Amino acid sequence: MDSQELQQRTEIGRGRSGIVFDDGKKIFSSNDSIAKLVNYIFLGAPNPYTWNEDAIISAHLKRGILNELVPYWLGSKVKMSDSFATVWDDELMAYGLEVDLINGRHASLHHPFSENKEQELEELVNKVMKPLQKKLYESGFDGMMWQTGFGTPNALSNFMLEDNNGKKNIWAWIDPESGVPALFPLDIFKLFSFYLPVSFRNRRPLFDDVDTKKLESYLITHKEDLEEKLGSDNRIALINNLELLAHHQEKWKSTPRVEGSITYNLKKEKITEEQASWYYQHPYHWYGRESLRVLKKLPEKLYEVSKDFIEKIVSKSWEAIKNSPEFIINREYRSQIIRDYVDERINAWEERKQLNTEQANNLREQLKEEQTSEYLSDFFFLLMAVKPVEKFILEPFVLPGLYIAGVIDGETLIWSELLLGSFNRSVYTGFRKAQELFKPKEQRKPRGLAFLTGLIPTAGSLAYPVQMMYSDASKRTELAEFMIYDTFTRVGANIPIYGGKDTRTEHFFNHIPDIIIRNRKDLG
Repeated sequence: MDSQELQQRTEIGRGRSGIVFDDGKKIFSSNDSIAKLVNYIFLGAPNPYTWNEDAIISAHLKRGILNELVPYWLGSKVKMSDSFATVWDDELMAYGLEVDLINGRHASLHHPFSENKEQELEELVNKVMKPLQKKLYESGFDGMMWQTGFGTPNALSNFMLEDNNGKKNIWAWIDPESGVPALFPLDIFKLFSFYLPVSFRNRRPLFDDVDTKKLESYLITHKEDLEEKLGSDNRIALINNLELLAHHQEKWKSTPRVEGSITYNLKKEKITEEQASWYYQHPYHWYGRESLRVLKKLPEKLYEVSKDFIEKIVSKSWEAIKNSPEFIINREYRSQIIRDYVDERINAWEERKQLNTEQANNLREQLKEEQTSEYLSDFFFLLMAVKPVEKFILEPFVLPGLYIAGVIDGETLIWSELLLGSFNRSVYTGFRKAQELFKPKEQRKPRGLAFLTGLIPTAGSLAYPVQMMYSDASKRTELAEFMIYDTFTRVGANIPIYGGKDTRTEHFFNHIPDIIIRNRKDLG
């Protein structure tokens, strides 16, 4: 791959296992520190697809086999993103696959315009992922059940709804390769009933393993049906690919931990061929080298993490102090902040194809009408002026300082940390309600619902979007609804490990606002 080619390609997707580029290559290189650590602990090196040639060939063969079996199992409702070849990436120093890029989007989130897409999540989970899990289990693809959501919420992002130019869309399984061993399902029952027993049976952590004997038996048992639906040549090709898979998977899975660690460092050009050859012959010296490296690097890493955390807190605190007065005093500055923030969130949903151009423009038009409204100003005053002071000054410094000085006790500290936001919102909204008393009656803005909503810890931050939505039935409420959905959705997207974009976790939080939004519509 030459330098001109490297500069032209664009990243279009990133996960725990690797990066997908617009040239159709998925390169197994990841900066996910947690995934690297987990793989080091259980496998002796980062993701094997990165450095192990037999592993990447196995991944290629599995996609080819599943490209035939998935439509055979589920018909036209789902397809597999096929692999055309294995590649080595000189820039990222990692193996990869040339894959079939899918033009589409992930399952629709709830938002003000999603009414005709409400069935997508249920359809994907119950008519694609769960039936696929059953078929994978029956045919021996034990390790790949992880990538279809068996016990884990993260696998939802492995499927996209392909855009077929107005024709009936179908689901595509775009990512069957794992980023970590299948040992951390959210469903503990599945850990003890399936993942651990299979791992003990295989005598290794489950990482995209295929029981090739079981798959061979499956292909023999279903020989006639496979020939009828796929054709004799395709069935024979499946058997040939299975033989190759059995060979390369065995070579991959039988690689000793120390050899894998040395090979990874060799592929990453951290050691030379001569050094690798010597360490292969002297594995205990390699363990010693790695132990010293970890002992040296650990304090440095802890220092960097602590330094970054403190710098982030200090910079956020200074930003809160510096910008709050201007936000409070300068109406034009406040309007610009409101417009930029909401427009950024609309763009984010549009880029994810959760909003189409017409829907995004609809929200932008409402933003022009609402950006100077009192409710929106109140919401952003709490968000941009009060909350930063609360999160980066009062909670981390002032309250603990009062506790250390003996001004408050431990119980008061805990309750203060929990209810500080509710208290600040109630004081602010109470002050705003008092201000309304000095206005003519016809100009007064109701804030009772905002006051009550603001008392709720955490979710009370949405007090004013809720008030916007309920106050004037004659006005369009999509912008307020969008802001509420967006806020809850971002919570799910930012939860570590089991959260993230296009996960069941994100969808769970995304559905929470339905309680107030859908009920309001029903009552209306």
